[in-house]
Order: sequence, then C-alpha cells, then structure tokens
Amino acid sequence: MITLTVNGVNYKDFVSASANNSLGTISGTFNFTATATATEVLPVKPGQTCVVLVDDAPVITGYVEIVNIQYSDGSHTIAISGRDKTADLVDCTMLAEQSDFNGKMNFKSLCETAIKGSGIGGVSVIDEANTEDFDEISLESASVGETIHGFLEKYARKRQVILTSNGDGNLVIVKPAALKAKTKLVNGINIKRGSFTSNLSNRFRAYIVKSQAGLNSWPDTGEVNLEQETNNEGKSIDAFIREGRTLTIVDENANEQAGAQKRADWENSVRNSNSLTANITIQGSGDGEVIIPNMVIEYQEQYTKGAYSMLVKSASYSFNLTNGSETTLNLVREDAYTLELASVEFEKGLIDEQVDDTGPEYESNPDADVE
Repeated sequence: MITLTVNGVNYKDFVSASANNSLGTISGTFNFTATATATEVLPVKPGQTCVVLVDDAPVITGYVEIVNIQYSDGSHTIAISGRDKTADLVDCTMLAEQSDFNGKMNFKSLCETAIKGSGIGGVSVIDEANTEDFDEISLESASVGETIHGFLEKYARKRQVILTSNGDGNLVIVKPAALKAKTKLVNGINIKRGSFTSNLSNRFRAYIVKSQAGLNSWPDTGEVNLEQETNNEGKSIDAFIREGRTLTIVDENANEQAGAQKRADWENSVRNSNSLTANITIQGSGDGEVIIPNMVIEYQEQYTKGAYSMLVKSASYSFNLTNGSETTLNLVREDAYTLELASVEFEKGLIDEQVDDTGPEYESNPDADVE
C-alpha cells in the first residue's frame, strides 16, 4: 500500500500512485491521482511538505511541487507530484562565495559545506562509506553555474561511492551493494513479468583517462616536469570486447596518475556491469520488506537457466485499480559501480565469447597496446 502524508495528514484513496527511487539520481519522485466531486475542497497545495510511505516505510520525504486539476460538470481529477528534499541539490547552483575549498577535507564535510553555503536547509549528510579525505591537491573550485549535485558527483566518482537519498530525504554517501535483500526473485513464484537484456553497445576494449595534476601538487622549488604533471594517463582494458573500440575521457578535475588509473577502472567496471540488465515486476513490495536501491538480490532467470546475484539500481512502487500494488525493479550486475573484476563465467551462454576465458573479463593494464 502506498500512502501520501501531507503536513501530517494521511491520504490513501487514490486511483493511482507511484514513487520512484534510483541510484542514478539523488532525488526520488512521486505521482498521485485522485478523483473527487466538484464541490470538494482541494486538500493539497504546492510547497507543502510530504512523506510517501510504502507499507508504512518512508521511501520519499520532500515537497509537493505540482498540483494539476482537471474537471468536468460533475467531478474532477487531482494529480499531485513532487520530489525528495534533495531535489534542491539537483536544481540549485553553487554560490560564488562558497565555491572555493582549501585544505584537507573529507567527503561528508565537502557535501555539508556545499549545502550549507547555498542556504539549503533540512538536508543532512550521512556517510555510510567512510570515504578517505581529499587533500588540497584534489579540491578545486566549482565552475560558474555548476549545480550542487554536479559538483559533488565529480568527487563521488573519485572515491568510487554513490550519492543517493534515503526515505527521510537526506543525502547519503554509500558504497555499492551495501545491503542484502531477503526477497528472492523466481519465475513462476513471485515474478509477474520481466525482461532480461545483454547489450555490448556501450562497452569498449580500452578506456583511456587523461588528466593533469593541480597546481598545488607542483614542488615549491619551482622545478616542474611539465610533461609528467600535465600528461597523467590511466588505461583499463576490457578483454572481452573486440580490439579497436577505444574510449578516451578527459577527467573533469585535476588528478594524479593513480587517480586517472582509478577513474579508468571505474569507467570500465560501470559499463561492464550495466551491459547486463533485468526489469522485474513483483506483486507488493517484497517478502516482509520494502526492496530499495543498492540492495543485492538473488534472481533466478527462467530462459537462460541462470541464478544471478544482482544489484537493485532502481525501484518503482505503484498502485492502480487494475494491477493493485506492484514493485518494478531495474537490476544490474552485483559488481556495478565497483572496481571488482567480473568473471567471464557470469556471461557464458548469453554472449558469444571472444577471448580466452582463462583470465578476468577485463583487466587494468596501463602498458597494454591499443589498436
């Protein structure tokens, strides 16, 4: 059951309702539709605070942003939609007076400084990843017009962590695959409908990341090896992909050699993992739990006869008069968003193998030849 609470008042009797959370965004969204007679007073107004609950568990805490009314002679339909509190981080830009960050700082402090300096209230930062500090070399000013989320996302990638929101509308720094679902997805048991896709179109043989170190990394003596400082490069090879497919990335921020290599490995890992996806719809929200993004869930696929451990990338909770309450899950490989090497065995039977399966599916190798 999906419930909307606005200014402390619960509303349930909707014709349709949906709430969506994803690791790809830091702000969840919701939509509710209700019918009423033309004489009834509209109970919900834009700007009001609200909480969306699925089986009494909060999945979104934020604001009503849009109220749309459609009416006829005898009745009218009210559509209500909104987003998490963290939507302000997506919409709002960094202010010039708080765009400079100097000295050593951990990622949580960086997030808090960016949020507080922009005057946004009510959003706390929770660090569940225990990220290492950034030194003065790594921190640079925000660009003019850069959004808060855009600025922070660059540094999240440097630490291979994910920025997301929780049910209370706070910003959470998480490591991938940090939670384990109790629910198991099995065809013929709890899966109503679904799809399973293998797609190589966004994967490359070689990932090359080019970067240059920041000015703060140059020695005080003034003796600088310009070629070394301005030509940092990381290279990661996906041995599963045919030769000749190369992607070159220019790092958004200053980075040393090690950082460029990590970014190359990160890009390889993410694209590799996202090449296998599943979309699964179940009745309700889970077996005694509400399934949320970043959970690892067991999935048994009927047609490939495979049993997979998958990561929940997004969860969409819905209700309508035809289907009742459902949850639709977008699944990617468990190792998505990590630097872990994925084995070729995971894809056997799904993709024609193009390389020897004696080694990992891709390998980090800065010295490899790229054709």
